[in-house]
Amino acid sequence: MLAKTFYKAEVEKNKIESLIHQTRFSFRNRYTKEDIKKYYVNNKLDLTYFDGLEKELKENAVKVNNSIDKLIKEFDDFYDLMKEFNYLIKDSINNTENEINTFLKYAGIPYVFNIDVDENGDSQTMLKPLLNKTIILEDATQHLSYGEMNVLSLALFGAIAKRKKTDLVILDDPISSFDENKKFAVIHYLFNETNGVLKDKTVILLTHDMEPLLDIIKNDFIKIPKKAHLLINNKGEVSEKEIKKDDIQNVITAEYKQVQNNSIDYLKIIHLRRYYDLLGTQHSKPIYHILSNAEHLRATPIKINGKPLDSSAISAGINEIRNEIPGFDYNVFISNNSLNDLITLYKHSNDNYEKIRLIRPILEKNTVPVDIKLRNFITENYHVENLYLYTVLGVKQIPDYIIDLCDEIIKTIEGVSTSL
Repeated sequence: MLAKTFYKAEVEKNKIESLIHQTRFSFRNRYTKEDIKKYYVNNKLDLTYFDGLEKELKENAVKVNNSIDKLIKEFDDFYDLMKEFNYLIKDSINNTENEINTFLKYAGIPYVFNIDVDENGDSQTMLKPLLNKTIILEDATQHLSYGEMNVLSLALFGAIAKRKKTDLVILDDPISSFDENKKFAVIHYLFNETNGVLKDKTVILLTHDMEPLLDIIKNDFIKIPKKAHLLINNKGEVSEKEIKKDDIQNVITAEYKQVQNNSIDYLKIIHLRRYYDLLGTQHSKPIYHILSNAEHLRATPIKINGKPLDSSAISAGINEIRNEIPGFDYNVFISNNSLNDLITLYKHSNDNYEKIRLIRPILEKNTVPVDIKLRNFITENYHVENLYLYTVLGVKQIPDYIIDLCDEIIKTIEGVSTSL
């Protein structure tokens, strides 16, 4: 009888010690819900053992059992809550996977993104080749191009930003290195009005790229509220100008408007020549030859190969120019544009493109020595202009520092002329 009593006491003592030493990590990775509930039920104290003991011990034993009953009830409630939470997490993960994989598909990235969550809630992200999803890339940097890694990084960033309580997102030139298809895929993924990952965020997107302006402002593919501004850095002083839809124009149309709106014949010639440059099929036509010779102020028009242009081609070219510049006379035009005239035009022009075109004939007519490297840089680097399909009215096509170099040349020429 005594041995049985001692045994029973040892059993109850072990139960109490086991309960005392439980922590929040005790069941991690080892037990199911039913295992945990069974543990607590089995560790409830046998109240019959405490019947013959002090009243206070019996009361404490009852409190322990009541606490265990409450814990089991709370555990059931907690488990149901965690089950619902895990469902939401998995649903969020599925949505994230679908968003990213749809984006990768549209962007032409031949991989599938996968988030694997184990039973403990630990997750692992994986990237698998689209044509063989059984392969997991251990090191994506060994398989993806630089551009593909940038695309994937942007996709992951967008998915994270969407699910965070973020007031402001700043994107610094995120797509300029991508081709056109990927650019549009990124813009759509980030901002489309249905499920764009950043459509409900305040986003500042800084870029040198024309594509976002075309897609978001000009073509209005993105229906969420948006504004665009041009940041202008004028010798360290930054100003801002809003870009409206009508400010974004086809560059051929914009160049032809320059021809129509300019009152100075030499500047008309500059813009009319570029207009034909942009058309791309006009270089063999008489009007282009005359425009080129007029811009270089050649007394005798020549072909590209240096041979004289025949009289019929000269007449045909001049007649075509008269459609845009009524009464145009080639010989009068040449005589009316001396070196000093060109310098005056240069100094009064507010258009950097006009300045860079004016500096070339100025250098050709000038006899003052100019650093050959600087001369070649200016005349050759900007001889073939960057022929964008669209332009934003007010954007400087030639950077200010290039014009500063040209200004130094003008000062040098004027300084020598004054001393003479």
